[in-house]
Amino acid sequence: MKNYVLARRYARAYCGLFPHACNKDLIERLDSLCGFLAQHKKVLFFLGLPQLAVSVKRSALDAIMQKLSLPQELVSLFLLVIAHKRAALLPQVCMQLRELVLVQNGMLECTIAAAQELSAAEKDELITFFSREIGCKIRAQYAIDKTLIAGVALRSTTYAWEYSIHKQLQTINQQLIT
Repeated sequence: MKNYVLARRYARAYCGLFPHACNKDLIERLDSLCGFLAQHKKVLFFLGLPQLAVSVKRSALDAIMQKLSLPQELVSLFLLVIAHKRAALLPQVCMQLRELVLVQNGMLECTIAAAQELSAAEKDELITFFSREIGCKIRAQYAIDKTLIAGVALRSTTYAWEYSIHKQLQTINQQLIT
């Protein structure tokens, strides 16, 4: 929990200092950075070494930012995190920054599950419906969930919505039990 709070504070500081950089283009780039850091854990180890000069760390971060087309302002954030001896926290800072950018841009990331494959028109209709109901732009991934039985569900970190025969059967079952 402590790491979550720290990572969130660093992310908020970045968004406060560089609001122009916190646009929706940053979301995909942060995905790439999170993937890069997960795949190259040794980078975090080396960035955390106190014996390594700050200029070397800056050069490495500059190269990473350039390779992934990320804003150079992130280097300042990462160097601050590293200076506080928290290099291992960088992946969490990236994830928290990504979440804040989504919120600031009025977006919700979710999974829309259906009992069967949805057509493009059905997907568009669901996105329109959920955007109107929730009041923000929807970034959806799609899944098939056979347990829904002729229904659809939206799940995110903050919302859960379902309309299906399965849910109706559960409701009837609960009413019969009580």
